[in-house]
Amino acid sequence: MQLRLVIPAFLALTTGLALVAAPAQAAPPIPGEVDGSTQPIFGGTNSLTCAWPSAVSMGGCSGTLVHPEVVIYAAHCGGNYDQIYLGERTNGAARTVATEYCKLNPDYGAGIPGTDHAFCKLAEPVTDVPIVPILMGCETSVLTPGREVVVVGFGTADIEPTNGAKSEVYTTLNGINNNEANIGGGGEDACFGDSGGPAFVKLPTEAGADGSWRVFGIVSYGSQDCSGPSFYSLMHVGMPWFESELAADGIDLTPCTDSEGNWAPTPLCQGFPLDPGTPYGSWANGCSEGAPLSEASQLCGPAFEPEFEPPVVTIVDPPDGSSYATEGAGAVEVTFTAEAEDPGSGIRELRLQLEGEDIPNNALTGPPWEWTLNLPPGGYAFNALAVDWSDNEASSDYVTVGVDEPAPEPPPEEPLPTSDDEAGADFGIDDGQGCACALEDGAPARGLALLALVGLLGIRRRRVR
Repeated sequence: MQLRLVIPAFLALTTGLALVAAPAQAAPPIPGEVDGSTQPIFGGTNSLTCAWPSAVSMGGCSGTLVHPEVVIYAAHCGGNYDQIYLGERTNGAARTVATEYCKLNPDYGAGIPGTDHAFCKLAEPVTDVPIVPILMGCETSVLTPGREVVVVGFGTADIEPTNGAKSEVYTTLNGINNNEANIGGGGEDACFGDSGGPAFVKLPTEAGADGSWRVFGIVSYGSQDCSGPSFYSLMHVGMPWFESELAADGIDLTPCTDSEGNWAPTPLCQGFPLDPGTPYGSWANGCSEGAPLSEASQLCGPAFEPEFEPPVVTIVDPPDGSSYATEGAGAVEVTFTAEAEDPGSGIRELRLQLEGEDIPNNALTGPPWEWTLNLPPGGYAFNALAVDWSDNEASSDYVTVGVDEPAPEPPPEEPLPTSDDEAGADFGIDDGQGCACALEDGAPARGLALLALVGLLGIRRRRVR
């Protein structure tokens, strides 16, 4: 009998049917290399070393590396993870990576079907492992009954090792209902500890597809005896929530589309694994040496092509010449809002600048184009610099503001872009700890102002993948 476990995580864990294992750290270490045995593991096999390298262990659950800084898994697994494990086993993992924080989709706790979504933001990026991208947009049309899919996880198995080793099973998508995929059956199934792990699908080679792979499913719940089928929440359904939560960290999970699945390719919409189930290289090089990768994708629209028309950007608020009073508070909060468009390749990022020089750590990669700064007394001239995906740049006009004094006249020269490092050097900034010197007698120190901006910054920012 199947029981829908779209209920709070603590109750799901007590039923025994959500596919969560006891923490794998409690098991004895598993020595040696995984040998790729073909004995049945609920219809599958142990994974060879470096096969499916983006499938990870959470320690008790499984997950998927979908971005150098993000692992997606299941909300019913909870959020108490301080590290994730890459490799073919949890104990004796090839790599251990610390997490910065983990978040659970609140819709799952509210009992909404198909929302068993969670993610962990990693403390350091994993840059050398080939990442299978998330199925998005028109690509989801491949999710048809009878489609072959691959389920990977670190859960309970009926072969040795019985728990904590990466296993895989090629099985069948039975259908989709209530934003959940029904997968497997007849002894082909995920099991306890596979919760949160991935379901992969290969794009067909016809109709412009290149045969590269995508990840689409998150193991949610299944049968008590692990004979199948199991049910999977869909990553693309959770994408608006994932990207809204990750926006503050500047992370974009969808290099080919926006968060709603609309085709919007960037230069990163290419280089996807063509054969992630076959071992390439070793964990010393991220299992990537010699791995075949795709060309620029054009399945859902034209492939990305550079163009030469610069973007258009304007600061629309506050108005030029605005004045503010600190009223003895030492600083005043001011929100800058910009409008930007680029009909060619699209906006890659917007950066707020002070007199044509970058304010560190403020790049935005998607709307709302807003920056909230705490400005100490002084006169300022801000501009916004827009960069499109073809590396064309354009700057807005200056907007001047005064804090406890009238707004100054705009600088005589047009703003010019510089790097964060150059700006920090100009303003006496060293990782937010350096000195600041006045530009001239009686004038506010721009370095001091930037120190205040960096130290008190309240920026909503996003950066490119």
